Amino acid sequence: MGIRKYGLGGAVAAGVLFAATGALADPMMNFYDNTVKITYPDGSTATLKVEPDGSYSMVLPDGSAASGYWSLDGGKFCAERAKPEPQPKRCTPAAARAVGAKWTETMPEGVVRYELVAGR
Repeated sequence: MGIRKYGLGGAVAAGVLFAATGALADPMMNFYDNTVKITYPDGSTATLKVEPDGSYSMVLPDGSAASGYWSLDGGKFCAERAKPEPQPKRCTPAAARAVGAKWTETMPEGVVRYELVAGR
C-alpha cells in the first residue's frame, strides 16, 4: 500500500518542514546531518535524508529506495522524484523545523506524521 499509494507525497509533504528564513545562512542545515521519519496513516514508516547538493533519498515502507531532487522556490519546498519511478515536481509551503520537531499533515489517505530525528 505505502509506496504506490503515497509515492512522493510523503516525502514532498514533508516539505512543510523546510523553510527559508532570513535569519539562517542555510535554512536546510538542520536536515543535512539528520533524518526525517515519516509515519503514514496505515502505520508504515519511511525515512527521508536531505543532502546539501539538492538531492534527497528515502527508504520506503517496504525497504526499497527512492531518490530525487529538491529546491526552495518562493517560500516553498519543491521536490521531484527521479527513481525508482519518476514523479512530477510537487511544492508545499515551507516552515522551519529543529531537530526533535514533530508535525503532521492531512493528506487524502489520512494524517501523515513527521519527526526530525538526530543523526543518519
